[in-house]
Amino acid sequence: MISIILSSSLNSKHSVLPLNGIFEVHDRLIEARDLLEITSDDSINFQALSENSLLLGGPTCVSRK
Repeated sequence: MISIILSSSLNSKHSVLPLNGIFEVHDRLIEARDLLEITSDDSINFQALSENSLLLGGPTCVSRK
């Protein structure tokens, strides 16, 4: 299991998108092209469950007007 510490403000959203493979992210099973949004966490815990897995993640951009 790997943890990534987030350095953004509280109440922010982060998106996790597996490009290839199967992952367990915050006790949820997600596979290629599933999108998971995580809100208000200090870290993201994930584990790759298949070989040659690739995971993309980052803050969710919100437009405020």
